[in-house]
Amino acid sequence: MAKHYTNSAPKPRAVIGTPWWIRLAVYVIVAAVGLALVAFGIASPEQVDGWLGQTGGLAALIGGLLAAVNTGRES
Repeated sequence: MAKHYTNSAPKPRAVIGTPWWIRLAVYVIVAAVGLALVAFGIASPEQVDGWLGQTGGLAALIGGLLAAVNTGRES
């Protein structure tokens, strides 16, 4: 007996720059490390502020790598 599928089209996949949870994780980690460094007197608040400004690029890089890994024939 032949198998009949109701939906033969591939599942659509959306490739988005960076998932929200990756950005959130990067921001929380950098902020926690920055807070600890300021609390122990290793870094100044201005340095930590600069690091927080650079986390957007880091999150975009990680998101792009995840998108590249998950790209396939269906995407």
